[in-house]
Amino acid sequence: IFLVRASEKLLQQPVTIGVGLCFESRPVHKKPLQQLKRLVTALGYFGAFEVEFIHLKDSDDFLLIDFNSRFY
Repeated sequence: IFLVRASEKLLQQPVTIGVGLCFESRPVHKKPLQQLKRLVTALGYFGAFEVEFIHLKDSDDFLLIDFNSRFY
């Protein structure tokens, strides 16, 4: 089972680089989803995780900037 949800960070503290405090739901984009699934499969990773992307403006491209295992 591979389940995902997407959100956008609206507020973080401190502002320049910090902990996310407020997020809003967003639609899941197919391209980064497929690339992410290939990555975790190739790594043999399974379990809960959180990833962070930067969406390049005027493009369908996303840059993966953070990958953290999570188990809340």
